[in-house]
Amino acid sequence: MARSVKGRDYDPPKREKIAQFQSQQGFPICPNLDDPDACNVYKNLNFPPEVYEAINAFYRQKASA
Repeated sequence: MARSVKGRDYDPPKREKIAQFQSQQGFPICPNLDDPDACNVYKNLNFPPEVYEAINAFYRQKASA
């Protein structure tokens, strides 16, 4: 699955897209669409350390720009 995601340069859906999906089905994806943190479908996943390092590096570069 990881190779499939990398091979297709996958980006997770944005909050607005999740809200659109949710409006077309009978069950919630986000318990509270008004809470920006509620739509993080990845918050309970554990990633390898290098993923967290890459995220931290991104934010450090963004802050120094």
